[in-house]
Amino acid sequence: MKSILTAVILLLLIGCSSSKESISRTNVYSTNVGTGHPANINSNVTLIFTRYNFEVYRSYSEDSEIYYESSWKSRDRFDDEILLGYDDVQSRIIIRARPRGRDLPGSLALFSVNFTVENQYRSGTLEWTPAQLSQESRDYFREVSLELKALLETGFRTY
Repeated sequence: MKSILTAVILLLLIGCSSSKESISRTNVYSTNVGTGHPANINSNVTLIFTRYNFEVYRSYSEDSEIYYESSWKSRDRFDDEILLGYDDVQSRIIIRARPRGRDLPGSLALFSVNFTVENQYRSGTLEWTPAQLSQESRDYFREVSLELKALLETGFRTY
């Protein structure tokens, strides 16, 4: 009986900690957008950043990871963000690609690509606060991620 009670308490604690994590990360939209070789990833990420007016803040390309981080970009608020009381909104995009396997070196390696957006807002203060992604902003950035996914798929062909 004591071991069952301990197991139930442990499951409740694990459930609480994982739900707390998801609540604290509601300012993030993240999805896998497919795979690509380094040259394909680099050119298509650059294209997406340019197309949507995001400036590269930091980037590097190594055998173990390809990483792009945009600067925070102020953008127009969506209608549902106005309803949430956001006066100003900023977003940034982070692209992180990691090798799928260790079998091919460098430019021949196939990388799995993750697309992440972070959001923050100001409301009557000078302080930026992590902002919940509204449904409209989530839908918008989902479209951006799908566009990158399509570019990666068309750049990766096997014959």
